[in-house]
Amino acid sequence: MGNYFSENIEFLGSFVPYLAKQYRAYKPQKIHVDDQYEDDLIVNGRPFYGGNARSACVSQVEVFKKHPTHHSVSYRSQPQAKNVHQKVINSLNDAASDLDHRSKGKPYEASLFILGVGLGFHIDALIQGENYPHIILVEPDFDIFYHFLHSVRLVELHEYCEARGGQLIILQPESLRDFSVKVSSLSKKVGIKILSEISVFRHYETDLIDEIYCGFRSLRHDWLSAWGFFDDEIIGLKHSLENLSESRFAVNECKRLDSEAVFLVIGNGPSLDSDLDEIRFKREQFVVVSCGTSVGALLRAGIEPDIHVEMERSLFTASVQSPWFDDEFCARTLLIALNTVPSSVIKKFPNSILFAKNGDVGSTFLNKCLGNDWHYLPNCNPTVTNLAVSALARLGVRKIALLGCDYGFRKLNHHHSTKSDYFSDKSVLKGARYESEVVVRDNHGNGIHSTRIFNQARKKIESVISECTATTFINCSDGAKINGAEFQIFSDVRSTEFSFGKIRNHFFANLTSYDNDIQSGLFQGLEYLIGVAERQKQIFSINHGTLKTSSILNDLFTHAILELEKQNNQFGEYVLYSGINKYLSAASSGHLCRMPEHNRSSYVQVVLDEVSLMWDEIGKELRAIKEQFNEV
Repeated sequence: MGNYFSENIEFLGSFVPYLAKQYRAYKPQKIHVDDQYEDDLIVNGRPFYGGNARSACVSQVEVFKKHPTHHSVSYRSQPQAKNVHQKVINSLNDAASDLDHRSKGKPYEASLFILGVGLGFHIDALIQGENYPHIILVEPDFDIFYHFLHSVRLVELHEYCEARGGQLIILQPESLRDFSVKVSSLSKKVGIKILSEISVFRHYETDLIDEIYCGFRSLRHDWLSAWGFFDDEIIGLKHSLENLSESRFAVNECKRLDSEAVFLVIGNGPSLDSDLDEIRFKREQFVVVSCGTSVGALLRAGIEPDIHVEMERSLFTASVQSPWFDDEFCARTLLIALNTVPSSVIKKFPNSILFAKNGDVGSTFLNKCLGNDWHYLPNCNPTVTNLAVSALARLGVRKIALLGCDYGFRKLNHHHSTKSDYFSDKSVLKGARYESEVVVRDNHGNGIHSTRIFNQARKKIESVISECTATTFINCSDGAKINGAEFQIFSDVRSTEFSFGKIRNHFFANLTSYDNDIQSGLFQGLEYLIGVAERQKQIFSINHGTLKTSSILNDLFTHAILELEKQNNQFGEYVLYSGINKYLSAASSGHLCRMPEHNRSSYVQVVLDEVSLMWDEIGKELRAIKEQFNEV
């Protein structure tokens, strides 16, 4: 085994200075070397590799190359799509197919995540004959990394990556979350291409490395999702502008409610079925809050809610819920909604409270126009129960009980209440399918099925609970365990007498109304967004002939996203535009990694042309909005 420690410390001094400082005088605590075993590490008194690290590493890599762990990204074409980024993806898929894109099998290049560095003898075997522009070394153990620095020349790995247009990256995560945050940050810095094609090699097993390896697919989904996109955000912006004069906004901190009444936040989970009779029997003892599609199950059971909650910006929601939103229901029910909900829904309810969605284009845009004094509502998605819990806590409610907020299901065919529209022959929701994507623990420690969205929703509920300490939370749902909410059988929950009229008056006393006199600010904001779109287009208006086609698109999309970040999201431009850049960066990188070198230049030109047309279409859409509100 060679000794490259001094050379590596010198290299790290300019490459990763904090690591050079950390290891220059480091002394291993538990893992050592022994002259008896020249190529091995001594762990708990025994040779880690069995006495011959080189042979063990080569054998391990041979198995990996026969059965590699690999992750790819691709987006299917949707011929009927109207979303601007999806129309571009359709064109890129067609171009890639014409240019010998290899949709299956081994890619021409990929990123390599090495989980565990050991003595590093596996690395040469892994990269031999392969094309890994980015190599990410993941080693949580300080002792092992110290010994690794003695046995491998980092400068050679650095030069290997640099010659392929990539980087050598070293990560020492403390936890799964820390690893996820580090990789997410890395993708922002070097570009999404690093995540488009990934090979993952696990060198050895430890608790954290196993957690990373087994959870890698889920982590990668998180890194490559929840980006938002222009068409979705622009709908929310239009709705926000229309809703400004139609409702009162809860954009300031509210006083605590005097009443100790329990608010029943009722989701549409499977366990709601078993509680409907009890809810109807004790109806007058609680403030009943229906969330989204749970309203159908409640009304079918003869249970009238005091409050109804909606969050979806899509007009699809308005059509699905319209059978329940008759004049009588809307007149007697208080609506709680986000600023993005369609105005056609808001206008149905004489009494409504709107909240400014955190991280939303519409709320950011209006806040800028109105003086930057809004308090956005955090943790209000991804499900309508998230909005209900976060909004009620903001309004000063002291006690919240969760019913039908399962965030999971025990049977694949029983994913929502059977009394809801999901199981009605007259509803377009009938036939919806839910697959188990993750198993979580219920209130009794048993496993139940969940989806990534449901699991994310549960975690957001837990965030509200941890932050809103003045509110007591009770979990009466027979679903996933919710940390911070005491589990109780609903029949055991007790409330106090209350006047809903007084509660509603308390809510309204904390609200703010607006008139239409923001037209000059509105026009200024729209012109600003149009200008940003024009500057984004200019980034891609280049002659790429003299640049490396293997990295040009990744570099351009990364630059475009960073330019958006510099604007500080003044009128919501980062949220409005960054998602389409990210999706197109991932799609184009995925294509290029699986395309022969001689065809890449032609593909790059297609991308540049399509992106230019996309930004023209975006500018046209924003000008149309400006004209629409100029006529109001």
